[in-house]
Amino acid sequence: MKREALLERIKEEQNAYFHQEVLKFFNDNKAFIVEQITDEINYVVEVVDCEIEFIALWIETESVSELEFNVAVSVDLHVVASYGKHDHHERLIVTDIWVMAHCSCDVKDGLKDFKIHYIEDYEKYMD
Repeated sequence: MKREALLERIKEEQNAYFHQEVLKFFNDNKAFIVEQITDEINYVVEVVDCEIEFIALWIETESVSELEFNVAVSVDLHVVASYGKHDHHERLIVTDIWVMAHCSCDVKDGLKDFKIHYIEDYEKYMD
């Protein structure tokens, strides 16, 4: 399967699953968000929602039955963050954080067995 065609199918068929997994990643890694924010905040209280844009896909291994690949996504996060010494909470949008999703699927079944194994910081992956 060609990269572009696979990426388009993921956008169409797995968008909700991607959204759910990316949101979970950021809720589990709030300190990572703080590192990405230039404003002075104490901590991220909650990741409320996210918007994802699929950037690119790289096929790692391709066999007769299974395809392993990575998908880079740009994420805009809607978060509630704590500011100042009085712990004031404010909602803000953190834009353009890139992450890499490591995925696989059974090529015989199309995307029925599509799975995101883990997500990590794009920059960490590129090092």
